Formats: sequence, C-alpha cells, structure tokens
Amino acid sequence: MMNKPPRIFVTGCPRTGTTFMRKIIGAHPDVFEVPEETNLFLDGDLGKLARNEDTDSFFKSFWGKCYKRVHKWSDWAGGIHHFKDKESVKKSVDWMYIRQGVDSVRRFVDLLLLGAEDTWVEKTPLHCLNMQDLRLVFPDCIIIYMERNLENIKASLVEQNWFPDTDPETFSNNVIAEAEAQIAKVGSVIRIDLDSFLENPVPFIDEMADYGLPAKGTELMFKEFDKVA
Repeated sequence: MMNKPPRIFVTGCPRTGTTFMRKIIGAHPDVFEVPEETNLFLDGDLGKLARNEDTDSFFKSFWGKCYKRVHKWSDWAGGIHHFKDKESVKKSVDWMYIRQGVDSVRRFVDLLLLGAEDTWVEKTPLHCLNMQDLRLVFPDCIIIYMERNLENIKASLVEQNWFPDTDPETFSNNVIAEAEAQIAKVGSVIRIDLDSFLENPVPFIDEMADYGLPAKGTELMFKEFDKVA
C-alpha cells in the first residue's frame, strides 16, 4: 500500500483505450481527472533538467511549458479568436467547455507546482516514449501502459486519420517498440490489455486500492465502466 496519494499517468500507443482508462480512474471521487492531454514530457527537456538537478531552471521550464499548453489547448478546442462574433461564442456551450477544460489544466499545473497532496490522473498516450522522465520527476507515480491488438490499433488509426508522418503500421510498431524499451528501463509499470479489461474490469479496479486509491469510491469507477464500455 502506498503512503502518498498516487499520481497516475495513463500512456500507450494512440487508440489503445487511454481516454477510456482515464475516465474510469477519474470517476473515483478522490481523483482529479486532467481533462486533456498535457504533452509536457514529450520532448525530454524536463527530464534533462531534472537529471541535472537544476531546480530553478526545471520549474521555470515546467511552468513555461504548462502556460503554453494551456493556451494551445484553448486554441485547439476552438478559441474565440477564430470567430468575429466573440461575445456570442463566449456565451455558447462550446465556450463553456473550453473554459472548463483550460481551468482544469491550470488546476493540474497548480497541483504539480505546489506539490499538493492530491491524487490525479493524466493521460497523454505518447508519454509512453518518455516513461523514464515521468519516473524521474515523480518517483512514486503510477504509470499505466495500455495495450491492444495491433490490427485493431491500425484500424482505429485509419478510421480516425491519426498517424502522423507515416503509415499506421509503421507508426504503431515504432511507438510500441520504444515503449517496450522504456518499460525495460523503468520496471514497475501496470500493463493493461484493453480487450481483457473490457471483458472483466474487476481485477484492475480492485487492484487500484493497493496503489493508494481508497476502496470506498471504486463503485463509481464500475458505474463509469458500464456507461462508457
């Protein structure tokens, strides 16, 4: 049983159920769910700074990345600068969703920078390529690596048109190969096969209590599973 509230990163090749898993964990009443991918550890810069033990530079860079990410997320979600009638957009449901998302990401940033004793779950699939940095910056974090049948991954990538700069098979194989190399270096990673989880979520959800999530509250995780599965 972990003494500290767990910090949970959900990773994996895109289209392996990472969003699904984030929603399941985020349904627990003691968990703050980061609503959108942060991508904070994709370029490896934060890991390099942490390895150099340059605390001031690390937090300055970390805050800078967080600040940029908040604004980039807002733009990606359809920020008001795209529209001439900005006041109407501000009043729309979409704008409320954007603001809530940005505010949630900002809260996540605050939790990280202030070292608050909160449990949170963050999902950036390609953080699986930088698991060493996750472990270095957050030594006690829980890293979840989602897996799925390769043919299903490729089919989903094609359906979503999500395979940057290469074909879906090459992209998937490259991500999985690098993730396996990271897992070999990091060691303690929770591997979850999406199909197996869909067939029976009980072992994993029950297991989360061993990692610091109070057992009371897991019933809401099961309800979320029933809703989105």
